[in-house]
Amino acid sequence: MIRGTRFGFVIGMTILSFLVSACAGPGHGGMNRVMRGDWQYYSPTYFNYIAAPGEVRTVILGLPFKMPEAAFAERVTGHMYGRPSWGPPARYTTTPSEAAKTAFYVVLVFNPPIGYDGYDACAERDEGGGPAGGEIHVVAAFCSTVHMLSEVRAAGGGIGGPDDRRFVNLVHDVMFELFPSRPPNLGPGIMLNN
Repeated sequence: MIRGTRFGFVIGMTILSFLVSACAGPGHGGMNRVMRGDWQYYSPTYFNYIAAPGEVRTVILGLPFKMPEAAFAERVTGHMYGRPSWGPPARYTTTPSEAAKTAFYVVLVFNPPIGYDGYDACAERDEGGGPAGGEIHVVAAFCSTVHMLSEVRAAGGGIGGPDDRRFVNLVHDVMFELFPSRPPNLGPGIMLNN
């Protein structure tokens, strides 16, 4: 009799914790991520290749804060520096020199429309959005001129500006997931929650 009650309590607490975490989603400062990619084409060596010249061509679309576009892009690429942590340090830049590799690039799109994905990002469809009251959605893609290699869709809430720690963490987490140290073979789309 006691054993059944304890089991019911554990099940009840598990359900309760799931419901609480679901309610504290991105609108309340949490972060949800969906990671996918054409993993048969992905290799961590690609990052080493594009980082070798010291800079990575980067495209930033959308403007979730009221500020000049160039200043926002500079903040975002600054937050991206040193990511992924397992690779060589590289400066992400929206104005690469001739030394940068042109066959691979990174795209981050802020507050895109519903249904926007990594393939849209790799095609550089300029559909980023404006401010959304502290709620930020981002689609990030690691692209080659031929394939979308990896994609991360993430959201974070309660973000006050580009230097807000929650925004910096959102960018760091997106970059960590965008460049796995080995192809994860996760399939078409796996939901990951923090």
